[in-house]
Amino acid sequence: MNTLQTTIFNLIDAALHQKTGANNSVPQDIKRAGSSPVSKATDAQDTDWDAILTELENQAVIGIPLEYMINNTDAPQEQKDHWTNIVYSQVAQWTKIIEAQNDLIQLLNKNGIKLAIIKGITAAMNYPKPDYRSMGDVDFFVDESDFNRTYELMTQNGYSLAGDESIAQMHVEKEKYHHIELMKNGVTFELHRRMSDTVQGKETDQKIEAMIQEGMNHIEIGRVGTYEFPMFEKKLNGLIILRHIIQHIGQSKGVGLRHVIDWMTFVEKNVDDDAWRAEFESYLDAVDLKVAAIVFARIGQLYLGMDESIEWCKGVVDDENAATDVQAKTNLDTLCQQWIEQIMEQGNFGKKQTEADQGASVLYKNKNIFTMIGSLQGLGMQHWEAARKHKALRPLAWAYQAGRYARKGLGRKNPIKSLKSDMDKSNYKKELLKGLKID
Repeated sequence: MNTLQTTIFNLIDAALHQKTGANNSVPQDIKRAGSSPVSKATDAQDTDWDAILTELENQAVIGIPLEYMINNTDAPQEQKDHWTNIVYSQVAQWTKIIEAQNDLIQLLNKNGIKLAIIKGITAAMNYPKPDYRSMGDVDFFVDESDFNRTYELMTQNGYSLAGDESIAQMHVEKEKYHHIELMKNGVTFELHRRMSDTVQGKETDQKIEAMIQEGMNHIEIGRVGTYEFPMFEKKLNGLIILRHIIQHIGQSKGVGLRHVIDWMTFVEKNVDDDAWRAEFESYLDAVDLKVAAIVFARIGQLYLGMDESIEWCKGVVDDENAATDVQAKTNLDTLCQQWIEQIMEQGNFGKKQTEADQGASVLYKNKNIFTMIGSLQGLGMQHWEAARKHKALRPLAWAYQAGRYARKGLGRKNPIKSLKSDMDKSNYKKELLKGLKID
């Protein structure tokens, strides 16, 4: 980890766990993007705050430490004024989305349609200050039998298809697409008929889908401040938060710190050692998410200040590569380091990746040439408008997408060397997936 990343981690830890710096300065263990701790006003002048803010934005966690930075650093006042505006903007956006979510809930309740909000506020509710968690849209499930009726009801009440019309219509017409995106008053809504596929495989995805459909029969009411919302029961909500990480890995979107923090804050609030043994361990193991749960919780302990009293995430006892429990813990911590490096390299939704990098991701997430072509076909249909309009072109969508990646790759300074690098990255990510025992 470089010093900029160490600074980011420690700021997030201090903000989430309500730590206070001495003498209105950053705590001694929080280092600047240089060499020495930021503890004096003269040191603070050398801190690259712009680099810190850029990285926080890339990881979709910019709201979490900003108030802390305003109150506990000796940064220039103009910098603090800038941060204050960012905080106000984030809270305003958060409130706009939650108000829009509230309107949707009332509309569906009025028409007898049961729903469950996922991600978003159901993750934010575990944060010490929920409105500092960044929000992009409203994701929700309805019963499969209510999916078409919900779509029609929404379009009759001012919600319109979001994004490219031909792509949106394709998602409406074809059941293979797991959700439809609609928009109203600048807020996007994802109406889910099911969860998207992941690298876990069809059988495991179907198990999780069955759990979700059953979960629609056990909806609970969540609360944040004055807002109430329907959500899945605790275990299933945690599973979905964790699976969201795996989904981003599988879809080459890039995992950000926000995903890890969502799981970490859920664990701190809901999964102590007793709860792990009694409720979560076998539940997650049944859908091959036990090791991922351990790894991403341990990342929280190693880098983001998660409660060290939680023991269940400190070792993987069934590690076949370990001769002792001590070695198992060493192996686990090494895997955590490798994953946090990937997270910092990619950014949330792969924000720090180029399109050629995303092309390399297609290599690692598919087990054979047929599944790779299937992935390319789906992406090609999204990117090639002509294929969406003309059926005769649709069988060639995979070739279009492959060419798109190739053009991006060949446009790089050393395309052959870059291709070799892409293959190396692909193989490395496959190894990381094996460490999670989901591939």
